[in-house]
Amino acid sequence: MVTVTHVKKTFHRKGAAPIDVLGDVNLQVGPKDQIAILGKSGAGKSTLLHVLGTLESPTAGTIEFDGKDIFKMNESEISGFRNRQIGFVFQFHYLMIEFSALENVMMPAMIAGLARSDAKKQANQLLEMVGLAKRIEHKPNQLSGGEQQRVAIARALMMRPRLLLTDEMTGNLDPATGAQIFQLIQSFHQNSQMAVVSVTHDEGLAASYPRVYRLEQGKLVKVK
Repeated sequence: MVTVTHVKKTFHRKGAAPIDVLGDVNLQVGPKDQIAILGKSGAGKSTLLHVLGTLESPTAGTIEFDGKDIFKMNESEISGFRNRQIGFVFQFHYLMIEFSALENVMMPAMIAGLARSDAKKQANQLLEMVGLAKRIEHKPNQLSGGEQQRVAIARALMMRPRLLLTDEMTGNLDPATGAQIFQLIQSFHQNSQMAVVSVTHDEGLAASYPRVYRLEQGKLVKVK
């Protein structure tokens, strides 16, 4: 489904030496794959996820989705592809504070141009699935950290993505809540063809994944 070939990422800053974050990264992701990527702080894990998710473009190399080089598309096409095919769950939920839980979950569908009634129905279903049926009208500041992350998961799944990318999704939560969030992702994964790639520093969490890599000196090293 996704083929990453010889991907490099270098950041250039005015008046400073270039910073090579990723160097010769290769990875294949198939339907229903579950992959964990470990690495020290500053190793480039989030950068890799951003490149995989088309939030950043690679300096060199290719990322193909179903055999098509994503970065040969124009910005509008990339944006539409990201909206429909990729879901994101970050350590910090990035919910829009002025909108309710329901409106936050509806947002990807509204951006895609879906009918509001259809978006609302699907968002309600997702919020019920994550255990927030009674909290749909609450705004983020009225929700706990775990509840906010569940809203973020529902939003990430709104467009039924084929690839879910998570970046330290439990890193800001207590262990018990973090375990609940992980199990929630697992339950969605089991009932779909969605692939999951998770960046984490948590060795215990990574051990739960069938495939594990460590990002070292800008390259992926297979752990299992």
